[in-house]
This record gives sequence, structure tokens and C-alpha cells, in this order.
Amino acid sequence: MIPTKYSQLTFGFFLSIFMSCVVSGVSVLNTTGWVDGFLNMWMTAWFKSWIVAFPTVLVVDLSPGRLIPSSVKQTVFIRDGGKCVECGSSDNLHFDHILPYSKGGTSYSAENVQILCARHNLSKSAKIL
Repeated sequence: MIPTKYSQLTFGFFLSIFMSCVVSGVSVLNTTGWVDGFLNMWMTAWFKSWIVAFPTVLVVDLSPGRLIPSSVKQTVFIRDGGKCVECGSSDNLHFDHILPYSKGGTSYSAENVQILCARHNLSKSAKIL
């Protein structure tokens, strides 16, 4: 299993490999057809497109917004017992950033996410308690 802190980088790496492989293969095949040296032309085009794709995917992938990954939600739900950490309610639960996303908090760490009921989460807003 890949540590959570490297999952974004790993996902971006494999996505860029796959994406550049498909795009360069289709492009070379469309331009030259199936000719001698096709594989060599494809590998050259693949490398060049990967050089562009990898940093692009990383920039896009590292900007997830406020979305909390399912794996983090599952960890937090188990840790918090499926109840609001403030009052123990199990109704209308929200996953809440302890350090708000707007203040630099991360969505990728279970340590920065907690379960709150709607009443406590909406009263908290972007405050740091």
C-alpha cells in the first residue's frame, strides 16, 4: 500500500503515463499509419508528451479543493465512532476540516478531519476551535 502522502504523486505519475501513451500512439498512428519504425516514433512521441503531461497532471491533481477522499472519510468515521465529536449525535453528520480549508487545512489527512453534526458544523463556519 502506498502511504497517503504519496498517493497524489503516484496517481499523477500513472495517469500521465497512460494519458501520454494513448494520445501519442493515436497521434503517430493517425499521422504516419502502421509503418516500419512506428514503435520508435511512438516511443519518441510518448516521451515528449509525458514531459508535458506529468507536470500538468500534478498541478491539476494537487488542487482538489475541499473534497475529502473516501479513504480519509472511512478512517475518520471509524475513529470518531460515527458520531459528532461535540455532542455524540449520529444524525445529519458532516465531515469537517479542523483547520479550515480556507485557512490552509488539508483534506488528505485524517488528523485534520472530524465528524460534526449539522448544528455544530454550521455554527463553526471557518472558525478554528
